[in-house]
Amino acid sequence: MTSTMAPAMKANIPIRIKSTFKPDDAGTVVTNSTRKPSPYAIRGVTALQNVALLHIRGRALKAVSDLAGRLLTCLAKSGIQMLMVSQASVVHSISIAIRETDGQRATKVGPPPPPTPRC
Repeated sequence: MTSTMAPAMKANIPIRIKSTFKPDDAGTVVTNSTRKPSPYAIRGVTALQNVALLHIRGRALKAVSDLAGRLLTCLAKSGIQMLMVSQASVVHSISIAIRETDGQRATKVGPPPPPTPRC
């Protein structure tokens, strides 16, 4: 619990947070309610301009050892800056946010073949 809000929450006093840019808007009310949030509630929204999303999906992401790691290394060595990486193990997919100007170049970058095992 945030120390500046703790006294109001302990006394069950709701706190209304309003925008100084839009003072007529309703704002957000913070309470000490422990109501369970809906599983369908939006947790966050982000809007980025000039960003491309490279999405890779397939069994190879799980079947080939460290394929995702090698792909990220190749992108970095190609000078492509990754703004965000999200990997889902259940679906075997990886999403990489990159600059829109790097989009075409990123589709041509691929990881090197896996090293040959030595016996």
